[in-house]
Amino acid sequence: LMYEGGIANKNYSISNNATAVLDLRPNNCAPDTLLFPIVQYKSMFRKTLLSFVMVLAATFSLRAQQDTSAYFRYNFVDPEEFVIKDIKVQGAKYVQEALEVIYSGLSINQTIRIPGDAISNALVNLWKQEYFADIQVGLQRLPAKKIVLTFYVTERPRLSKFCIKGLKTGESKNLREEITLKSNNIITQNLLNKTRQENKEYYDKKGYFNADAEFSREPDPAKPNFEIIRIKVTKGEKVKIEDIVFSGNNALTEATLLKSLKKTKRLKGKINPFVSSRFIEEKYREDLDKLLVRYYEKGYRDAEIEF
Repeated sequence: LMYEGGIANKNYSISNNATAVLDLRPNNCAPDTLLFPIVQYKSMFRKTLLSFVMVLAATFSLRAQQDTSAYFRYNFVDPEEFVIKDIKVQGAKYVQEALEVIYSGLSINQTIRIPGDAISNALVNLWKQEYFADIQVGLQRLPAKKIVLTFYVTERPRLSKFCIKGLKTGESKNLREEITLKSNNIITQNLLNKTRQENKEYYDKKGYFNADAEFSREPDPAKPNFEIIRIKVTKGEKVKIEDIVFSGNNALTEATLLKSLKKTKRLKGKINPFVSSRFIEEKYREDLDKLLVRYYEKGYRDAEIEF
């Protein structure tokens, strides 16, 4: 089994004994300290969580081929109960330790079973906050069946600043007012997806339905664990209305219906060059309501429009 993050690699053989003896300690851990297999939560959370559970279950059925008398012992068949004497956090710089303890769902003097669900649930709870790119948990056994939990965390990078490329200065300024990116935001995939959606919604209103945004990230040399995001915006071409075709309009002529569309104009047969033929969905739906009103005025109360 191979573990990352400075933990020495170990060779294990399968044992039929239900008691698992683990030596997964970093070099700076005390002999009675166990460090759980590292859980590196990335983008595919469910897959990672499943892998963690499988690795954890498999680990409990392994015995190291060495003298293990001083190491943390577990009985997978008959879990032991321990009282949490203390909960520590290492690696956090911006998230307060007290908050992390609260997020974990664990508390001092709480009795938990090892192995059991309490620690894995704590990892899940911490991951849901989206503060961390990596989470590990270490256990130190004390007399009288007490333990000290230590969460080793690596915080996600935060936003130092962002710039917009591919637009004119005025357009870039207007777009900045529409998107909600702020300095010190924790950078997650959800944050980038939200920004991309805000960009799309902004340009949809202007008739650019193929607009897109690409992100590039680089560390800010002046701020540790902060990143600069560069947003490359591609507007694409404006979507214009080539033609408007009606069917089923037996009561009203096409010319009458076209006149009712005050804010939706086609390119075909266009006379006034100053009238826009851009497709704006909001204005288009307003014009559809006006078409219905025209039919209602003629006494067709059951008229419907399909589009």
